[in-house]
Amino acid sequence: MALSPLLPGRVALIAAISLSQHKGQMPVSNHIGLGIPVAIINQGPARGDAEATLTLDAPLGPALTALAGRLPDR
Repeated sequence: MALSPLLPGRVALIAAISLSQHKGQMPVSNHIGLGIPVAIINQGPARGDAEATLTLDAPLGPALTALAGRLPDR
């Protein structure tokens, strides 16, 4: 699931999708093609790792909880 809209100046966070399948690679390629940095959170290697701006090899739940705790209040 891509968690960010396709907006300039944003980072696309790709998490909890099957990046081992070709269709899982599409959100990564689409964002990179638009010049939007991509961060992937996945436990283990993912198909989009080579294209991603940032990768995090971690369990999804704890990683997202930690990330949410660092985001500024809006």
